[in-house]
Amino acid sequence: MKILILTSSFPRWKGDFQGNFIFHQALGQVKRGHEVHVICPHLPGLALNEDMEGIVVHRFRYFFPERLERLNTDTGMFSALSSSILAWLEIPFFMLCEWYASDRLVRQNHVDVIHSHWIIPQGIAGYVCTKIRHIPHVVSSHVVDAQVFSRGILPPTLLRLLLSGADFLTTNSNYTKKVIAHISPIPCPSKVIPMGVSLPVTITNSTIPSEKPRILFIGRLIEWKGVEILIRAMAVVIRKKPQAILSIVGDGPERYKLEYLAKDLGISQNVQFLGRVSDSALEELYSEASVFVLPSREHMGMVMEGLGMVLLEAMARGVPVIGSATGGITDIIKDGENGFLVPPENTEILAEKILLLTSDEALIRHFRERGRKSVETGFSWDEVSKQFSEVYTKVLESGGKVKS
Repeated sequence: MKILILTSSFPRWKGDFQGNFIFHQALGQVKRGHEVHVICPHLPGLALNEDMEGIVVHRFRYFFPERLERLNTDTGMFSALSSSILAWLEIPFFMLCEWYASDRLVRQNHVDVIHSHWIIPQGIAGYVCTKIRHIPHVVSSHVVDAQVFSRGILPPTLLRLLLSGADFLTTNSNYTKKVIAHISPIPCPSKVIPMGVSLPVTITNSTIPSEKPRILFIGRLIEWKGVEILIRAMAVVIRKKPQAILSIVGDGPERYKLEYLAKDLGISQNVQFLGRVSDSALEELYSEASVFVLPSREHMGMVMEGLGMVLLEAMARGVPVIGSATGGITDIIKDGENGFLVPPENTEILAEKILLLTSDEALIRHFRERGRKSVETGFSWDEVSKQFSEVYTKVLESGGKVKS
């Protein structure tokens, strides 16, 4: 089967964080014997075409000169639009160039199925392309694309149009599916299929509480990730555990503001801003972590965390986790069973749960075992890849619409 994946986010080089889950979703289909092409936006300095572990990657240019391309950034398309007027001006060119690149590839490679990640903007290019070429179209939503309709930024009629032209809809969480269903009845077959994680062969994380607990965060340093809340909670934790360390992996526009906050709270010596790290360094940080925290919150009135992949990565490695009770995080963490859910932006409760998970050996062992089991049964890439492959086969064999 020849599969074309449309995405606005994809790794720019090996080991890149950006769109890493799309890479693994595509790689899972390559491992199942399918031919996979990915179309994603270009970024200055990157090759227009390359092979990434069997995935044929095609990057389309959408603005000239290329140094002015603004939509493919470290912080994602939504953040780019929040900070750049030029990014808004580039949208029509982006959509036209994405459709043209998709249509040309479909014609040249006789693609069997198109899979658009995000209803908007990829869903538009996929919709037009499949209507013209009469091939099945699978759409995946990752919450932010659904929120732009629920918040009235784009009209619900456009959502209904795009989904009525789709042959199958997948959502990354039950929350995302509820957002879409609240706007309009879903007119095509649908299923919740999360993105997955790779399971390490061994777990090196310890169940014994450390005298120097290390709290770990991994992600982009942008407002809705809530790192500010975590730093404020750490100020409370450090008063009771002065040797506690917060390791922050990742970069972004909020970094200098967060560094200043740590200094202002008098805990800068306990907060490490590590930026991007190598895969081997990341594995070492996981092995040393006492607890992993994802303190996501709403941004501009919208729930932004469609799932919370980094939580799954930590749980797969036996690290106890704490996440905000928002969006798709509640699909991953069952409060008190395999981790803790805390109210978004509540520093006191977050600090309380961190202290508990750096001192209670029985609880650490319980979360460690249950967390790993949760990932094995519902979120491994083997299982997720199997489910996507089944969807592709169904829409292809039925020539389009399939029964729910």
